[in-house]
Amino acid sequence: MQGLSLFRLTSDRRTVNLASWHSPHSLTWRWILSAGFQRIVFAKPRGMWKTTGPHVYRCGSIGTVLSAFAMRHNNGWQFGLTVLGLAISFSQQRPMWFRDLYYAEQNRRYERRAA
Repeated sequence: MQGLSLFRLTSDRRTVNLASWHSPHSLTWRWILSAGFQRIVFAKPRGMWKTTGPHVYRCGSIGTVLSAFAMRHNNGWQFGLTVLGLAISFSQQRPMWFRDLYYAEQNRRYERRAA
């Protein structure tokens, strides 16, 4: 899949990718906007969770009616909102380029030869 993709099914039957971008020169997608149905995860009447570090995660909910989260991973962000089990999320990440993998493999070969 390359370039802009609209309305694609995923391996999860409850989720559909509304739109996504995959560069032809990249091994990974750049961003995805998806929607679907999710199980209600948060049982507390109200909750707020927060972590810091390389993987920042912030989450909050109001009972089982509304929940939202923001998470940093893969040098990108993921945002989500769930209302009564209907979820929409946006994810973006830094793409992995073929040339980066090629140069990394070349560097490993040079290091092996030098050792």
